[in-house]
Amino acid sequence: MFMTRLLSQLIEGMRAQCKRFLKNVSRDIKKILWFFRWRRLQKKLAIVPELPSYSQDTDLTFVFAPEAALPSSSAGMAMIARALQDRGHEVLLSQCFKSFAVCPVMLSKRCLANLDDQSQSNLCPTCVDSSLERSKASALKALDIRSLRTEQMDQKIRHAIERSPKNLLDFEFDSIPFGKICTVDLVLATKVSNLEQATGSIRDAWLRLIEASLQSYLLMQELLQKLPVKRILYFNNYSLNLGVSLACRSNGIPVYGVTFAYHRNVDFRRYVIFSSAIALHAREMLGEWRDLSRMALSETRVQEIADDIVIRFGGGGSHVYSAAKSHEGFDAYEKFGLDRKRKLIVAYTSSLDELIAGKAVLEGQGIELEQFTQPFCDQIDWLKELTGYVS
Repeated sequence: MFMTRLLSQLIEGMRAQCKRFLKNVSRDIKKILWFFRWRRLQKKLAIVPELPSYSQDTDLTFVFAPEAALPSSSAGMAMIARALQDRGHEVLLSQCFKSFAVCPVMLSKRCLANLDDQSQSNLCPTCVDSSLERSKASALKALDIRSLRTEQMDQKIRHAIERSPKNLLDFEFDSIPFGKICTVDLVLATKVSNLEQATGSIRDAWLRLIEASLQSYLLMQELLQKLPVKRILYFNNYSLNLGVSLACRSNGIPVYGVTFAYHRNVDFRRYVIFSSAIALHAREMLGEWRDLSRMALSETRVQEIADDIVIRFGGGGSHVYSAAKSHEGFDAYEKFGLDRKRKLIVAYTSSLDELIAGKAVLEGQGIELEQFTQPFCDQIDWLKELTGYVS
């Protein structure tokens, strides 16, 4: 019995060692292959291609999608671009390599608060590699963003950043409050709520976002001057993309945002395309609901709604913020050691930091949402009144 157990442990140990060895070998092979692949890419990237040539009457659609290392959004934008091309439209897809101080890929990897040259050096090569593969696989023409960049543009941005006001909410360029339009990305990355007193690493992160938004704004200004672009598409309202949107609006060029449907956490099967701020689009949908709420739903639609509810009850996903539903229940009295003889009031609050940032972003775009009648002026006023009533 003892020998059998010892032999079994020996075999398990050898299996574990073999598994670790193979894993390390696989990792090292990938590193070696990437080394040679990156050397080839460096040679290709050393030469910045010239701008493509189009006649002025070309009906050109530019798809701004620098986040090639994010498979879901990148593939979605490539699919939309290819669908337009297949229907006879002239389409140009963006290609980026170290063109921005901050980008959606860096935000998704949570690099904003501690971004350094090494972080960018690690992310940008894999992103541009994905970008080149994306263009090749979709048979789409690509525009290297670097071909639009000029020394004069860089000087303008450096000068603007150097002259930043103490309160970055007051940062403006071309009379556009870029400080405000960058607040949501800042808040989502850092969870800061006191924007007026941002200092240290928070201020540095905010300035990087502002710099990136200025870069996209000026690059799109350059693009609209040099190519006959009639419309631009981008994915989601990142502050980088809002710079693109503002450049388009100042030139009278239609701009469309793309995102995935707010369904089943994130529904990658469905695209939402909006021509205004996403908050305005949401209000428009609420208006449509008032007209459509009395209409009967098909069996398929009811099933979709049920699937959405099940996923939300499961508590999983990046856009499901509540814990999974539990059959055991939750005893708040026992959990927090409360007196069962006293009544319990639970106040569900909203995320104050995101509310503040969301309002600032809308103000930065010159958008004022219709304000519904509320019993309290804000969330803090409500909590004070509630506390006073209970005490």
